[in-house]
Amino acid sequence: MIDTTTPHNYKYETEHLEIHVLGGIKSTKRKTLRITISIQKQKSHNILRRSIDLYNDNQTERLVRKTAERLKIGTTIFRRTIQELTRELENLRFLLLEQQTAAPLPLARASRSCPDARISTRGGQV
Repeated sequence: MIDTTTPHNYKYETEHLEIHVLGGIKSTKRKTLRITISIQKQKSHNILRRSIDLYNDNQTERLVRKTAERLKIGTTIFRRTIQELTRELENLRFLLLEQQTAAPLPLARASRSCPDARISTRGGQV
């Protein structure tokens, strides 16, 4: 499960790894899932940082190979972790989009020049 208590530093932990998504995610671009990621083994000081589009298979595969090599973990373990993280981030983005569309739009102030205005700029009824 992803920890989103800090909005610009999501935390995702597994048995083997601790991953931080730095800067959060953008809900405006639906064709990409571009993030800045910080990866480290549990109880280790060796941290690997990358910016990556999780929907780009070439970038993701390169990240899997380099991370497995540098952190000395299996590619299968890390590939599964990245797939789970991607699914969690997709669900989070979906929830953020739902919240944005469900939020009521702010009421615009009526102006004197608008003939359909029901409230004057002084706050009283017309």
